[in-house]
Amino acid sequence: MNYEIPKLDKPQNGRRIAIGDIHGCADTFQLLLRKLAIQKEDQLFLLGDLIDKGGRSKEVIDAVLELQKEGYQVFPIKGNHEQAFLDAYHEGFDFFMEYLTTNNTADFLDDDIEAYLTYFSSFEYCYDLGDWLACHSEFLINERSIYRGMRGMFSRIDFQISEALILEKRQITGHFVTRTSQIETSIKNKNNVIYLDSGCVYAENEELGYLAAFDLDSEELFLQKNVERVLEIEEGEIT
Repeated sequence: MNYEIPKLDKPQNGRRIAIGDIHGCADTFQLLLRKLAIQKEDQLFLLGDLIDKGGRSKEVIDAVLELQKEGYQVFPIKGNHEQAFLDAYHEGFDFFMEYLTTNNTADFLDDDIEAYLTYFSSFEYCYDLGDWLACHSEFLINERSIYRGMRGMFSRIDFQISEALILEKRQITGHFVTRTSQIETSIKNKNNVIYLDSGCVYAENEELGYLAAFDLDSEELFLQKNVERVLEIEEGEIT
């Protein structure tokens, strides 16, 4: 499938903020949004893998839908987990049920599953922001990989982008779990690719377990520690 990456102009009065892989960490996501104090003039890019692993994937998606309904400029990007969710559904009921159970996403069955499938299908793979590419993974030069890189991850998609154009832009991506110290160093060094997946679901790891946001213009990094486990203990869900 030929896919032309959509272009977005920079907002005149707002910020451009990217958030790394949320993976169902709904409470942490809400706290990060409060920290960011998002305004309707801002553009908020969610870099894929909003769902799976964490226990509140449906709550994450419902929160994004509510923000969009209220007029906030939120741009969810398709990650490999959204794609896997769609693919699993088309493999039949038993396979899909096993997928939902394995990935802690069975709560989607409590509502209109078709509506969520349609919503995930509507996610763009990438946005061209002029100076930045915002995608789930990076575009690699002269390399295809089944683990890294947009062309390898979404092998059925023919991204209509030249390597010359890729080299002209910086990239903000998720997917590749990166320690917070490494993210900070990459920002300080103005690396061409900034990996923003700080492993929110890996709360037991000292340098992971954060949800990260990055202002593409001021290059300020915002980190919110995973609060899911803390809240579950307070609610008596974990003993």
